[in-house]
Amino acid sequence: MLRSACRFLLSLPLVACWWLHAQPPTLSTEWIAGAGSSADQVPSFVWLENGTAILDDGQTFESLDPATGTRHPLLDMRHAVASLKSVEPGVDVHTALPWPIAFNRTGKQAVYIFDGDIFLLDLDSSSFFRLTQTPAEEKDPEFSPDGRFVSFVRDNNIYAWDRALRKEIQLTHDGSQTTLNGTLSWVYWEEIFGRHDTGYWWSPDSQSIAYLQTDEAGVPVSTFVDFSPVEPRVIHQAYPRPGEHNPVVRVGVIALDNGSTKWIPITDQPYEWLLRVNWLPDGKHLSLKTLDRSIFPIARELR
Repeated sequence: MLRSACRFLLSLPLVACWWLHAQPPTLSTEWIAGAGSSADQVPSFVWLENGTAILDDGQTFESLDPATGTRHPLLDMRHAVASLKSVEPGVDVHTALPWPIAFNRTGKQAVYIFDGDIFLLDLDSSSFFRLTQTPAEEKDPEFSPDGRFVSFVRDNNIYAWDRALRKEIQLTHDGSQTTLNGTLSWVYWEEIFGRHDTGYWWSPDSQSIAYLQTDEAGVPVSTFVDFSPVEPRVIHQAYPRPGEHNPVVRVGVIALDNGSTKWIPITDQPYEWLLRVNWLPDGKHLSLKTLDRSIFPIARELR
């Protein structure tokens, strides 16, 4: 994880250099954190499997070849906005699209959520296609590595849209108010995954999905008032205070061909938290990172 973080930090100034400087400045901590640094002006970007990148220049999406510095537009932004308006007239987009939730690995498609439904953007034609239209809210859409599926979570269950067959497949069926599949409880979202609702992961061969299943039945519920709206609303949220029960989380792997889930046994030692789930390169094994809650009483004694 540290190595990934280093690569990410290094990549930001490099992209900024291509974008803003003919002669890149010396990379240093002082330059990154100093007054007037361009490090905080780096556009949204994503690397593609062919080694190029997609950038958001504020007006359109551009392709960047880091070997030559060549950039060119990837879509007709005006046509893309008009296409979206024709599919969903009420959407609050006017002259330019926001940065999408995800691109596929080739950079040919991007996925969005507008008003709780999922839309697919084809960059070559600058056209939108609606994937879902349901009363329930969809969230956390992701492309499978091979680009065939768009997965998402609805009503605490995992679904996949098969783009080849143009149909929706429900992969889990036991989601409820207290059983969460592929989406995170508040404490995992806030304390472990950095406020990213990342609760499932595609295998490299696009044949399986590893996911967290969370049981919140034993977590106390707290009541909060959201004061942001004109008319405040009451929020009821599973919220474990120190010493109270945390959500119980386990890892399952679901096969797309038959929809069956295999639960991963962790029997060598007890754990309180599942911190990370990663597929190994062979696509057949997972690495899991756990944490025992017993470290926290020690920490409290030291303070």
